[in-house]
Amino acid sequence: MKYGVPYRGSKNAIAEWVVEHLPASDTFVDLFAGGCAVTHAAMLSGKFERFVANDISDAPDVFRDAINGEFEGYATVPTRDEFNASDDDALRLMYSFGNNRTDYLWSRQLEPVKVSASRMVLGGSVHERRTAYREFIRELGNFLENDCVSPDKVKNLQMLEAVSRLERITSIPVGIRGGGGHKPPRLPGCRHP
Repeated sequence: MKYGVPYRGSKNAIAEWVVEHLPASDTFVDLFAGGCAVTHAAMLSGKFERFVANDISDAPDVFRDAINGEFEGYATVPTRDEFNASDDDALRLMYSFGNNRTDYLWSRQLEPVKVSASRMVLGGSVHERRTAYREFIRELGNFLENDCVSPDKVKNLQMLEAVSRLERITSIPVGIRGGGGHKPPRLPGCRHP
């Protein structure tokens, strides 16, 4: 499950583990909340009554607005021009590279494919989704033809992705994979005893 709001450096991957190892209490305090991944997992755990999320960024405010229903029915997928012209903080958070709110998420070459694919999924009516599907097929064909993505390159990328997934799975400590024990996850770049 994905927890919190998109945030560079999110603790989403370890949120459940952190909450599982905390004792139940009246109040959960997340001092360095970031995008509130751990706070969100704590809310869903049922172990706490009240929640305090603090961070130097305003991501906890966006998270609070989201759980209070401020973005209900929010299904906007902006083009680069719409993104650059927008002052909608949530839109700029969700569709910026690294969630920095300034750099548009997708490259100029990939933008038409991604926007049409998103609109195909999020379209309000069958007609809107069908129209977006046709646009997606056209844009994907253009992308594959114009950006020199050969079938061999696609196959190689798929194989590389599979190897990468396998490496990530085999690097998870046995206790975390379900083989018993309760070892904490090993975080890259950290010293471990």
